[in-house]
Amino acid sequence: MLRKLMHRPTTILSIAGSDNTSGAGIQADIKISKSLGTYCLTALTCVTSQNSENIINVFNVPSNIVESQINISLQEYKVDGIKIGLINSLKIVEKICKSLKNYSKKIPIVVDPIYRSTNNRYFYKKNEYLRIIKEISKLNPFFTPNIFEASVLSNMKLNPKVSIEDIMKNLSKIYQCNFVITGVEN
Repeated sequence: MLRKLMHRPTTILSIAGSDNTSGAGIQADIKISKSLGTYCLTALTCVTSQNSENIINVFNVPSNIVESQINISLQEYKVDGIKIGLINSLKIVEKICKSLKNYSKKIPIVVDPIYRSTNNRYFYKKNEYLRIIKEISKLNPFFTPNIFEASVLSNMKLNPKVSIEDIMKNLSKIYQCNFVITGVEN
């Protein structure tokens, strides 16, 4: 009873990979959440072995474990928002969609559609990446690709004949979701 009377912090669920350097992924989401006074639940999709120059290895968490982490968190906690990061397996994205399909209209979902690391390691082949993002788009999330990812997702390269607006229109048409493109300089 006392627990219910206490102020409940905003709670998010981060579904992402683990970056052992804490510069990205679950660790970064936890740090940012803490700095904002938000409680961060987590569902780990993969574990990386990396440093600032290279990603040595990526191990996918079994899809049934990812599904279990999401379901158990949503059963116990009132989640105010969901953030999805690195998902580099179609099996994992299918489990995520299955777990979140009943929540996607009730809880805002933001997807950072990671294609490559900051040190230029690609996590997927292009066709696999496009299939994963198309599948996760069924949850009707907000996508936050950087300009490179937006270009890949829209199958359009930014150049004098193709504007950011053209890319945005194509993204909306393909995925029927909202997009905010990051890293665009004026």
